[in-house]
Amino acid sequence: LGGLAPLLVQDLSVFAAEVLAFAWILRILREDAEAPPLPGWLLGGAALLFLVVNPWSYWAIAFDLHLDITLPAPFVVLALRALYYRRYRALATWAVLILLCGDVAASYLVAIGLTGLVASVRPAQRRLLASGVLIAAGGLTFILITHLQAGPGAAGVVSSIYAGGHHTTVLDEVRVVVSRPLHLVHVVWQQRTNIWAMLSPAGPLGLLSAWGLPIAAVVAVENSAAGQQFTFFAFQWAAVWGPLVVGGVLSARALARHRRLRGILAGVLALSMVNTCIWAAVWLPRVKNQWLRVNHTTAQALNHAQQIIPSNSEVIASAGIVGRFAARQWVYAFPGNGSNIRPIKTPDVYFVVVPFEGIELVQADTALQLLGSLAGPMHAELVYHDSGVWVFRWRPPATVRSLDISEFYRPTVVPVWAARSTVGKPVFMGPSNDWLMTTTSRAGGYLMDGAYFNRSLGQYELQVRLATSGTVNVEMWNAYGQTLIGRRIVPETNGIVTVDVPVPNDHAYPPPRYTGPPGFSTSPVSPPDGQVLEARVYVPPSTTATVYSVRLVQVSP
Repeated sequence: LGGLAPLLVQDLSVFAAEVLAFAWILRILREDAEAPPLPGWLLGGAALLFLVVNPWSYWAIAFDLHLDITLPAPFVVLALRALYYRRYRALATWAVLILLCGDVAASYLVAIGLTGLVASVRPAQRRLLASGVLIAAGGLTFILITHLQAGPGAAGVVSSIYAGGHHTTVLDEVRVVVSRPLHLVHVVWQQRTNIWAMLSPAGPLGLLSAWGLPIAAVVAVENSAAGQQFTFFAFQWAAVWGPLVVGGVLSARALARHRRLRGILAGVLALSMVNTCIWAAVWLPRVKNQWLRVNHTTAQALNHAQQIIPSNSEVIASAGIVGRFAARQWVYAFPGNGSNIRPIKTPDVYFVVVPFEGIELVQADTALQLLGSLAGPMHAELVYHDSGVWVFRWRPPATVRSLDISEFYRPTVVPVWAARSTVGKPVFMGPSNDWLMTTTSRAGGYLMDGAYFNRSLGQYELQVRLATSGTVNVEMWNAYGQTLIGRRIVPETNGIVTVDVPVPNDHAYPPPRYTGPPGFSTSPVSPPDGQVLEARVYVPPSTTATVYSVRLVQVSP
């Protein structure tokens, strides 16, 4: 299975957590079989709806691979169930498995301990003792992993809230939390829209239960502290939905014992089910376009790239498609998480760059710049290209032990041969400075598009070297606004000429992002500052043309 195996494990983990939660719910309903406060079919059906129709479960497994969060999800449900029925040996087993999943999972164990404390309204010495042990074990493991900087995701949460992400000691963190407790509340309040979006489809009644609220609160605080992106992408909440649905059933049972509340409770359940269905109707159709972004032809090209790259060579690949190479010993994503430095482990390093497909952490202009640098100053060899997939082999000097990819960015130049084309193809002759894009069809269309530049507001000039047998249009578009902001009509050139197009980038268009209708929206992560500009060259039917280079220079801010 190669790189697909971890994804399948993640899928099974989320699925197992939901199955275990529903099995627990069925047992709870059977315990009330003789005199149920509400019909079992009503509570069971509502619970099944909350688990199956919740759109964020599908988003969680579609976005990325995060086994540190998804793998402990079934163990969290099992640990809560063991604590609920006071099965302390089983609880110890699940607690150990949770701790083995890392620092994020350790915070879940703290939440389970808090659940035991809150749920013990009537003193139960063994449950209180077990809850205290869970809190201590989870907290100490979290601190240990955090300050050894060995954790995959949650390290430095308090530092993120209070110290802007700078490293702090445990004593520093305790001091700032005690001295500024309201700041923590403020951070969570800022993310209230995303928190509600993540919790609401699982049923708000779960927040009224000691078996749903603590873990939801811990995850909400962690994700709010870590930043906006952690409260929007759903994978961080994978361990919450099962306990929240179980908590909702327990809350409904408790409230239904009061006859006067049964009518209100039935209405709340009905509204909650409608609410979940609307969330699903709004967000489930988005899964395909949002996350499944490698088309069939690109997938075939990537399969071929896998076959031609030696199995013992290091691979640096675009983040959106790097999973296909995950079975290799040395594989790194471009750009990675916060750093552009990559170690050099083998004599040959293969770069697999896909600018226009996949779930990417960078915009297409950065990937295009890397392609230009590979062919230019890095003197890498182009070994394969097809359907937007580019494979370069780089042979670093023997003394080089690492590579800082950012040193090779050339933000003013886009390699025309790496852009998209509907009526042409790239030509590779001589040094990379001479590579070009030329027409292969007389049907008419864009000889070059997808030549992106990310720029702040200001006055620019687009410089395009080309030759044409007839009239062509050299255009600059604002990709955010889908608006033409500069164009020059170029007649037959009788040779190579440089065309200058004024580009007044003076209007800030909002970036395209989907937030949903009122009441069913989130606050998605904003893209980088600036405006995305796209250079295009349109060729009418029966006209041939060649584009040699594209540059964008700033005239005035």
